Amino acid sequence: MAAIKPLGKVALVIGVFCVFSARPCLAEDPTPMDAPLPPGKITTITCQCTEEIGKKYKALGVPNSGTYHYKVYIPEGYDKETDRKYPVFFFFSPGGNAGMSGLDEQIKRDKWIAIMAVEAKNGPWDAIYGNIAAAYEDAAKRLRIFEGMRFATGFSGGARMSGVTAGILPGVAGIICQGAGMPDNGHGGYIYTDTLKKNKTAICMIVGKQDSNFSEIADMQKQYGGNYPYFYIQTFEGGHEGAPKDLMDNAYKWLVEQTCMNSEPGKIPKSFFLDYVKNKNDQAGQMTSMMDKLDSLISISTLVTKQKLDKDADFKDIFDGAATKIAEIRKDPAFKKESAAKDAYVKAEAYEKDIRKKVAEVKATGNDLKNALNLIINSYKTVARIHKDTAYGQKAADKAAEIEKERG
Repeated sequence: MAAIKPLGKVALVIGVFCVFSARPCLAEDPTPMDAPLPPGKITTITCQCTEEIGKKYKALGVPNSGTYHYKVYIPEGYDKETDRKYPVFFFFSPGGNAGMSGLDEQIKRDKWIAIMAVEAKNGPWDAIYGNIAAAYEDAAKRLRIFEGMRFATGFSGGARMSGVTAGILPGVAGIICQGAGMPDNGHGGYIYTDTLKKNKTAICMIVGKQDSNFSEIADMQKQYGGNYPYFYIQTFEGGHEGAPKDLMDNAYKWLVEQTCMNSEPGKIPKSFFLDYVKNKNDQAGQMTSMMDKLDSLISISTLVTKQKLDKDADFKDIFDGAATKIAEIRKDPAFKKESAAKDAYVKAEAYEKDIRKKVAEVKATGNDLKNALNLIINSYKTVARIHKDTAYGQKAADKAAEIEKERG
């Protein structure tokens, strides 16, 4: 079999025994399908990867048959809204026994089912595939989940497992890769690239600027950059560590909205969509930045229109209210000044992205790296100077100061 770069920086041949392997237990009976699932709580489920399931999900290797586990969070109201189906988020960890990876608030607020793999961790792919396949096959029968809104995330090796999940499971619309990209195929590319592109899978990559895997941003850009519109990069000051909560929240919102925009009307269950829009409207009402509030309200209007629910009675008040507030903001005397500042800031962001891409491609260091960072700093300082009395002018000043710290 081909060697790949799976879970860390060290390449490993699929099927070779590894001391980090989470070999499945064969003794436990599966959790009964009618076992209680307390809403608002996490329950551990025991499930099987049979030979039949293994053959179904054969990809890089045949999933190990045996007994596996996953933890499942059940949203509040699950036991009462018995006709409702729910979105699902898969979570993975390089050390196994995954948690909700900084998305606890979003999962609970927007009523997601969370599936957290237990055995899947850095090691042979066969055991990882076994846990993914067994958990999904069990959850598809046990839980009321819908296909249109399934996401996955994880850190480091867990990020690579998320990519595998999108490649082999149906209906995975987006992934958040923290601290790593997809597993490579041993031939200068990534596994499942064609599958993810065909499915228009939204991919958000979040990596620390001092992360040993930072160069993988450039590698992923070669595969998914350019004309592929569903690839989003975020970076932060830090090393090989999980993404900060604010960046995870950005990624979450981006995935949900990409999925809603790309889904045919009616594919996203109205119950989930209504809850999401209501929460987004409440958050917009608490925003102090005029431009951030405007962007959020425009997003609400666009999403509702795209799903053809602008005339629906359940959405009418929110939709009409958003239109009224948008008009009020645009009439505000300060709007023109803030709008110009935002446009300038967005251009500076695009310039930074372009410079960082070139830096990553040539692996610039020393004075070359400092000179590149100086170009970015000066771009933001120009925005801050010209638009000094605006929110985005201040944002540009803060960004310049942040990059100055990075430059040293």
